[in-house]
Amino acid sequence: MPGFYARYRDSVPPAVLLLDYLDREAELRSLAGDPAAVPGVVGRLSVTWAALRPRVIDVGGRRVAARFTRHVAAMRRLRRGPAGALQREAAAGLELVDTLERQFRG
Repeated sequence: MPGFYARYRDSVPPAVLLLDYLDREAELRSLAGDPAAVPGVVGRLSVTWAALRPRVIDVGGRRVAARFTRHVAAMRRLRRGPAGALQREAAAGLELVDTLERQFRG
């Protein structure tokens, strides 16, 4: 989906949509009882965030960037941990993605 949305003019970078997708995928993989897939998804989340973070800061999003950085660190800690904790953190990440979108839309 992020590649599809990249074709359209939008102030929200496609990478923000990718973060949304990856948090949801981690949550769903965990819910489906597929814990072996979660670390790879969390790895992609981490790499995607590392590339996007400077752009978030550039649009005045230092505070939300710090919050999302803490979220990614929590997901990395929980990727092999209790399913419920990972699912709750992924849901929190989805809410943060909404905040990131608002940051880019001004």
